[in-house]
Amino acid sequence: MEDKDFVKAFSGFSISYYFDDYVVSYADLVNQSKAPTQTFSFTLTKDAPSMYAGMEFFNPRMYPNGCHARGSNRGTVSITYEGKAAGSRSMSDGSNFIFTTISPAKAGKYELSVSATFGDNDVKDFTAKVYTNQAVTLGKL
Repeated sequence: MEDKDFVKAFSGFSISYYFDDYVVSYADLVNQSKAPTQTFSFTLTKDAPSMYAGMEFFNPRMYPNGCHARGSNRGTVSITYEGKAAGSRSMSDGSNFIFTTISPAKAGKYELSVSATFGDNDVKDFTAKVYTNQAVTLGKL
């Protein structure tokens, strides 16, 4: 195996947000039908330097051929802080994940709404995630 072959083997991987003292809090949503919007509440008990909140679709490589088309996922993420809009973002390029960033993130109550659409034959699975310096519980509303 040559160096270029080794690098090519990791072409589909991305390492995005990583901080030593941050944790991922998440809720898996499996077998969702009819492009649902799901909303979760959570509380930051202390200020955070930053927070990444969003959704990640299960990778198409996790499924047999024909169960999940690459690039067919679409999604929208919005987050509110104390009842006021704090950020939103949409994804239509099939990159399998979308996050919005709040920096700094103040202590208080948040709501994360995630909305997904899929191809007709897709398995309708995704994960809602919050990545910050403290674990939170995502309570489904």
